[in-house]
Amino acid sequence: MVAQASTQNAEPITVVIADTDQTNRMNLRDYLLELGLQIVGEARDGEQCLALVYEQQPDFLFVADDLAVTDGLLIAHHLSTRRCATLVALIATQGRFDFLRRAMQAGVREILLKPIQRDEVQEAVTNLTQMLDPRTPEKAIQTEEPTSVQEMASQQMVISVFSTKGGVGKSLLSVNIAVMLKELTNKKVALMDLNFQSGDVAVLMNITAGNTTLQLVESDELTEAEIQNVLVSHSSGVDVLPAPGDM
Repeated sequence: MVAQASTQNAEPITVVIADTDQTNRMNLRDYLLELGLQIVGEARDGEQCLALVYEQQPDFLFVADDLAVTDGLLIAHHLSTRRCATLVALIATQGRFDFLRRAMQAGVREILLKPIQRDEVQEAVTNLTQMLDPRTPEKAIQTEEPTSVQEMASQQMVISVFSTKGGVGKSLLSVNIAVMLKELTNKKVALMDLNFQSGDVAVLMNITAGNTTLQLVESDELTEAEIQNVLVSHSSGVDVLPAPGDM
C-alpha cells in the first residue's frame, strides 16, 4: 500500500531532509516525492538544518544521526525542548539498544537504519502522518485503509506486545504505541511491563519511582483505587506500571 499526499483542496505534507551524504539525500528525496510529499529544503549540516526547520516549519524532518556540525540526536533534542511541532525521523547508522533509547528520549518519532529502503520510508511516513496534529486534517496523507485509532478510543481494550525472542524491540514498540494512543485519542492509557526478569520500560521512559507490578502481586485483593495508586504518571500522560527488573 502506497501512501500519497492529497493534492485536491489540501496542503501537501512538507519535509526537510538533512544528511551530509549527498547520495543519501537524493535517494530519500526520490522516495518521499514518490509518496507525494513536498520537499521544502535540504541541509548538509546541523546549522543549515535548524535554519531550514525554523524558516519552513515543515511537518517532518528526516535527519541523519551523523550529520556534520550538529548531529541528529542533538537536533531532535533541541526541537523537542522547544516544543517544535515538526516530527523527527532519525536516519541512523546503528541500531543498538542504548542508542535507540537515547533517540527516543531526544524526541525522535521514527528511526530508519542505513542503507535506507523504500518500504521503510513508506512505513515511517505513514506512522508520522498518524501523529500529525488532528487540528490540521488538511495535511493528512490519504491511504487506502482508514486508521482505526478513533474506533479504538471509543472502547476499552488491551493490546499485548510479545515475542518468544528477546532483544527484538518489544519494549520500544510498546512505549511508542502507548504514547501514540495517548496523543491521538487523549484517553486514559496505561502501560504495564510484564517482563519481570529484565523489564526496561521504566528505563525507556526515564521513570525512577519505586512502584512496580510487585506491589500488585503481593496484594490480597485488587481494587481500582489500589491499582491507580501504584501507577506512575509519565510526562506524556501515559500511566506506567514498571516491572521489578526495571527499577
